[in-house]
Amino acid sequence: MKQISVKTTISALCQKVKDFRKDQAGNIAMILGLSAVPIMLAAGSAIDYSRIANAKSNLVSGLDSSALYAASITGKTSDELKVLARNYLDVNYKNTGDAPITGFGLENYADKVVVTGSVDVKTWFMSLGGITHIAVPAQSEVMKSGSSIEVSLVLDQTGSMSGQKLIDLKAAAKKFIDTVIWTGQNPYYAKAALVPFTYAVNPGSFTTAARGTVLAGTQTVPGYANYKFKDSNGIDRTYPITSCVSERQGAQATTDASPSGAPVGRVYGNTGSCNNIPAIIPLTNDKTALKTAIDNMVAGGSTAGQIGMAWGYYMVSPNFGLWSGSSTPGSYSQDHLKKIVVFMTDGEFNTAYCRGVLSKNYNGGNSTINCNATLGDPTPQAQALCTSMKNNNITVYTIGFQLDTATAQTFMANCATDTGKAFDAADSADLEAAFAAIAQNILELRVSR
Repeated sequence: MKQISVKTTISALCQKVKDFRKDQAGNIAMILGLSAVPIMLAAGSAIDYSRIANAKSNLVSGLDSSALYAASITGKTSDELKVLARNYLDVNYKNTGDAPITGFGLENYADKVVVTGSVDVKTWFMSLGGITHIAVPAQSEVMKSGSSIEVSLVLDQTGSMSGQKLIDLKAAAKKFIDTVIWTGQNPYYAKAALVPFTYAVNPGSFTTAARGTVLAGTQTVPGYANYKFKDSNGIDRTYPITSCVSERQGAQATTDASPSGAPVGRVYGNTGSCNNIPAIIPLTNDKTALKTAIDNMVAGGSTAGQIGMAWGYYMVSPNFGLWSGSSTPGSYSQDHLKKIVVFMTDGEFNTAYCRGVLSKNYNGGNSTINCNATLGDPTPQAQALCTSMKNNNITVYTIGFQLDTATAQTFMANCATDTGKAFDAADSADLEAAFAAIAQNILELRVSR
């Protein structure tokens, strides 16, 4: 079908009017001449209405984008948020040139953001009937979430994360915390837990409850304050117990069962300390506490990803049983509750334990015990934990940061709930984008009307 431009249509209509005015052929010509204006007005109004509809469509699209953007921002007053949202609308609104934005408003509620706007469309043909401008209003409403959120953030602070990599991780993780924990906690709440890990995890004040009590003295069997053993070279060594923990042994190794009946593993080390591993933080909406703990992460040590994964699981588990008060996770069957684990690492798992000491077959050196890892390869352990979480409807996201082995890449892809939840970050920009995408997905922002 041949398309006729608006300009051509207008020119043709104007020419008809001129022809009618020149026509001297009696009453019929006069009548037709007099009727030309309303005919032209009616035809032209259809064009104006089309332009008005197009302007409204562009406005609605711009308001939707602006509302989604505003709903993802935390820590701003309503006035500050309104300025940011208006600037975002100015960038995303497709102005045809004669339909400028004339009004904008924003209401920020605990569970939603509502933005309103209007444009002023200058008419082409309706002005012949005295209508020179049409005001076009629109509104967009975005729900911040339809569920409460419990998210466990498991972060790698091993030696390979030193320098700029850890700096980038801290920045991205803190932005993630700011996004997923909103200020209002009604009608839905949002809480996050933090699990920093290297060769072990530090449960802090929960250590005794997690691993069981320790007897005084020095013995050649684990469970005492000091453990005497032979290292990988057959030399006698005595290590004090630390406040860190290792893998859980036995039938509950990859479940979220309570440690009261299945304690997690001990860690004996030559310094008797956790070597700057910050203590875990159970579920909380205290963004300051979470971000301070992230800032306190110091790179060092090897990678026991299976231990970090286990504790990421425990933090959102209603079965593990160590948590109390506002840190107590909701039940797996609770309505409108989403449980999420976000696991980030930059390398293949290379650390495992035998009797609470680093095993000789995964760690080497004379600081290890003269026996192989009790549970074997740490990667299948971590995969079994991923499977157990997913079986409990916990959504698992993974972020690999500059992974350089096929084993690590395969694990991260298989551990995630689906391929869309496994992220591979090649640089700091990718890392920040991965955390931002996960945060946005968690919030489940959606246009409701």
